Amino acid sequence: MVVVKRDQFGYLDVLESEGTALRLVHELASSETLGESVIERTLEALRGFQAIARGAGAQQAIAVATAAVREATNGEAFVQQLASETGLEIEIISGDTEACYGFMGAVYGVPVEDGVLIDIGGGSMQVGQFRRRELVRSWSLPLGALRLSDRFLLSDPATPAELRRLQDHVRKTLREADVPSIRAGQQIVGTGGTIRNLAKLSRMRRDYPIRRLHGYSLTRRELSDIVARLAEQTGAQRVQLAGLNASRFDSIVGGAACAHATVEMLGGPTLLVSGQGLREGVALGRFGGYLPAPQDVRRSAVRAVADRFASWDARLAAEREQAALAVLEALDPGAEAEQREALTHAAMLLDIGRSIDLYSRHDHTAMIILAADLWGFSHRALALLAATVRLAEKGTANLKNWSPLLRGGDHAALARIAAVLALADAITRQTPPDEVSPVHCHRAGSQLLIESPRLDPWPMQEALRRIQQVFAIQVAVRG
Repeated sequence: MVVVKRDQFGYLDVLESEGTALRLVHELASSETLGESVIERTLEALRGFQAIARGAGAQQAIAVATAAVREATNGEAFVQQLASETGLEIEIISGDTEACYGFMGAVYGVPVEDGVLIDIGGGSMQVGQFRRRELVRSWSLPLGALRLSDRFLLSDPATPAELRRLQDHVRKTLREADVPSIRAGQQIVGTGGTIRNLAKLSRMRRDYPIRRLHGYSLTRRELSDIVARLAEQTGAQRVQLAGLNASRFDSIVGGAACAHATVEMLGGPTLLVSGQGLREGVALGRFGGYLPAPQDVRRSAVRAVADRFASWDARLAAEREQAALAVLEALDPGAEAEQREALTHAAMLLDIGRSIDLYSRHDHTAMIILAADLWGFSHRALALLAATVRLAEKGTANLKNWSPLLRGGDHAALARIAAVLALADAITRQTPPDEVSPVHCHRAGSQLLIESPRLDPWPMQEALRRIQQVFAIQVAVRG
């Protein structure tokens, strides 16, 4: 269950979230119907979901049923009974509709234009091929984590032969469905509880700087290692495994093996994890089903997150951004798009840390950036953004923790844009309330001239010194 609202910036803001494993597919392994015990625990969960949704102020409820209910012989009677008990209108959606919703929800918040989405549920796996962030073809395949585990993994722990048969079945099913391999420039995106749990297990084994799973990247080799490690353990051992959701102890091996075989068949080196999926896709479908470009998602996410903080002033943030871009254009007009975007977002977000503490606002802003639900950003982009804010304070900061996401030339580039941000911040500190003071920058040879109404150079001395040092240029200020 998820409670969302679409804010004034067009951003899908998650207000509440809750989930539970109903294990409907497990019930179908021994029967074609969903029995009374399943109905009771489903009713209990739905009533709990409704209570949380009411508490969050939800004005509309949408409920959908997927693979297990589609396949049950009493699926229609099942949802009718649930509807009569809860008052919810429950739609049994087709596999194609499920794939469409899963695509919209998962791809909305990741910086990917073209590729293939895989969504591994309990009973089925949805696969969606997309181009320019539009779904072009989809498949609903009976390759759910619980279904595969119940069918193939009969020993505890699973035997190598059982794992081979499971993965051979996955490959055969994908071939028969004519699911194509990805091409150069395309990305495999994964969503669903199984894939997110695999990402969590991988992240916990690494010295990794970002806790959020959304945007985490799993290599094919890592998937293979996780399958081998999980398959060696009994169900009782997996229940105790740190990072593994206890409700997935008996399905995670099948789900992991399926994910690995699928990524291998598709020919992708990595699997990019999305923290969103079917639930968010259902909401987006009601809002029109349009997926904005990744840069537009990032821009709206920055505005939405900033707007949550009382210390943030939209006018000053916009002026800081304008000043930063004016200085950058004069000093480094060839700056890469990645650096330019990090600078503009850092300029917009810099003041949110004031809501916690003025004197450590840079540190607090950087920590918020790494923890907030900034959809549309890769983990690398978040690291660059947070590092820009941290370096803007004094020009020095320990970036060692972020080394898994940084490259060789990043430190020099970060020093430049952080110096620009520090100068833009020093300029906007002098902007009186309710006034607009545009900044004009001109470069003439080895000198940069900065012009803005009533600008005093004295409070800017440290920022000016950094610009002179980093860019090897003299700076003159004219108020």
